[in-house]
Amino acid sequence: MQLVETLTVEGVGAVRLGHERRGGVDYLFLGLADFDRPGLYHADDVRRFSRFGCAVVPVLQSLGVQPRLLHGHDWHSGLVVAHAQLSGWPTVFTVHNLQYQGRWPLYEAAEWMALPGWALGPDGVEFHGEANLLKSGLMFADRVTTVSPTYAQEITTPEYGEGLEGVLQRLEREGRLHGILNGLDLERWNPRRDAYVMNYSGLRGKSGNRRRLRAEFGFDRAPILGTVSRLADQKGMDLLLRALPELVGSWNVVILGGGDPVLEAAFAGWGYHPRVAFKGGLDEAWPTVSTPGLTCLLCPAALSPAASRR
Repeated sequence: MQLVETLTVEGVGAVRLGHERRGGVDYLFLGLADFDRPGLYHADDVRRFSRFGCAVVPVLQSLGVQPRLLHGHDWHSGLVVAHAQLSGWPTVFTVHNLQYQGRWPLYEAAEWMALPGWALGPDGVEFHGEANLLKSGLMFADRVTTVSPTYAQEITTPEYGEGLEGVLQRLEREGRLHGILNGLDLERWNPRRDAYVMNYSGLRGKSGNRRRLRAEFGFDRAPILGTVSRLADQKGMDLLLRALPELVGSWNVVILGGGDPVLEAAFAGWGYHPRVAFKGGLDEAWPTVSTPGLTCLLCPAALSPAASRR
């Protein structure tokens, strides 16, 4: 990525602009000082992403970019969608997981959002006295999509609506809510072409990947159970943690993922055990290195909107 320039956005300050062209597509990257720290999740994420949401539209306008469509994902882009819509740009907002909403006391968050007064009310970002960035995306987008047709129906009910079912029912009545099943890139995730996978052509190829996995983690000859997941109770990781003492009696266990720092610390605490391997954080290579060598792939979940790994 090449750093192009640094722009000054009113109310935000300095915004670094990076650019990279890959596969005929231009990618623009915005860098704010709020994100110059290690780790993905922080206590002030609502403030950080509010400032990001206020920066995107002015930066694109300064570059003379007029999007034919702006597509935001999850609460982190909810304010981007609001500012884009207020600028007259067509928008789509995709909800991957309704549980995560980006909420903060409105009396504080209003200062970060640079929205007109009416947009801070019930027809905008306000939700029970809080600012809700997910609701911002839902309210301002021309169309809202979710990760499956079933999930699109489920989130209009009190059971799965996470308090926003009234908003989602309204979107459904207006024909603005749609479910599109998550897909899979069959070229990128083809084990016969994946550079991280050893010669994989049936069970013989799988045994080679399993030997590599045993050697990597120093496992014995017991079968290998593994999961690649965001570490969250919603993903059933609390269930896996409770089951580990029993599982290690018969299995080697590989856990790859990041998320809840409490769960990360709990799984890391099993590092002493010869039948448990834990790698925290996000690494695109490790899922494709480990999965072909597993005996069984574990997919626990309290709720799985698209269940793509299944």
